[in-house]
Order: sequence, then C-alpha cells, then structure tokens
Amino acid sequence: MGSGGHDNGTNVTVSLASREVLAEFPYANIFVGWGGDAQGNNSSSSILMDGPKTAIARWERRLSSLFYICLGGISFGIALVAVLFLKSTKVK
Repeated sequence: MGSGGHDNGTNVTVSLASREVLAEFPYANIFVGWGGDAQGNNSSSSILMDGPKTAIARWERRLSSLFYICLGGISFGIALVAVLFLKSTKVK
C-alpha cells in the first residue's frame, strides 16, 4: 500500500462539490478543468495510483450565475413598469 493509503494499480476518483463557488458579488470562481495527474473538465476525474499523484482543480473568476439572474429580473421589472406606464398613459 502506498503512503497515501491507496493500493498501487487502483483508481481513485477526485470530485468537486460544486462547479461554481461564489466569490465577491458579482463574481464567482468557475471550475474549468483538472490539471496535474487528473484530466478533463468534468466535475470528477479518475486517477490510476501507481505512485505519488497530484490533482489540481483549475478555476477562473467570471461573472456569477446569480449576477445574470439578477440582471434578468431587473430587466424584466423595468420592462413591466414601462408597459404598465404606457398602458396608463394611453388616450382613451
């Protein structure tokens, strides 16, 4: 057994709880892929244990999903107010 507690020749899975982690609004850290001995851009990766290994989760800082949801809600609210205002100012 290796010093990390995994038998040589076995596969170990590394995984993320979330692909997006909120940072300071309006930003979030977005998972973009694995580095080191882990590969791919899925939220989990399998590593063959045949010696010491390193799994590096790579992240990018981007505008968060919450920002876009808020922006959509604000846009909808403005459009709704505009429609109601235009309806109320129609000449009868």
